[in-house]
Formats: sequence, structure tokens, C-alpha cells
Amino acid sequence: MLKRNLIFGLSALILILLNPGTGSAKGGPITLDEPYSPEHVTSLPLEIRQIIVNECKEPRATREFFNYTDGISEIVLHYEHLLCGISNVFCTAKVCLHQVYGRSAQGKYELIRSFYAAQPEAEQY
Repeated sequence: MLKRNLIFGLSALILILLNPGTGSAKGGPITLDEPYSPEHVTSLPLEIRQIIVNECKEPRATREFFNYTDGISEIVLHYEHLLCGISNVFCTAKVCLHQVYGRSAQGKYELIRSFYAAQPEAEQY
């Protein structure tokens, strides 16, 4: 009986370890964070997200794609961290598009400026 319970317990443990997506943490499913994920785009405010989706089909980004500055009044987009399908159409061999969006008095984000900046050596394509 002990041997049977031990085998059953080990089998259950192996199944859990081989299929981590079925476990849960804090009440939700465990997900493996992919470096380029659509979630890093869908977490942007709607007005910015719509602009990106209009320019880029199947957008996927890393966590470094955007950051807030000055609290939440500005969002800076770093396009070297965005893929459209399988390519990065917003970069050349040496520079990538960057955009700064500011929050208006109505609470909507509007484009303040666009510029191209050099990519760090490690990220050049």
C-alpha cells in the first residue's frame, strides 16, 4: 500500500513539473513570460495602442518597450523593443524610432515628439 501511494504521489509530482501551465499562483495560472509578448503592447493606454496596431500587424514587445516618466504624465516608447510579426520595421541598422506621448488635460495621451536614437551596441540587428 505504501509503495502504491508513493508511486501515485511521484506520478502526480512529475505531471505537475512537466506541465507548469496547469499550476496556479495567487489564484491565477502560471505563465512563462516570453521576451516578446503582445501583453507588453496591450497594457498601453488605448489611444497609444491603437496607433501601434494601425502601423504594426501582430505587435509584440519586450518589457523595455515603454516607460512612464514624470509620474504617469508621459510615456516614452522605445521601438527597438517592438516586433511587427517577425521583423522590426521601426529601426535601421543603427537607429530606432522613439516617441514621447504626453497626457492632456482630458486624460488622453497625445504625441509630443518623435525622434530616432542610436541603438545600444548589444541590440543592433
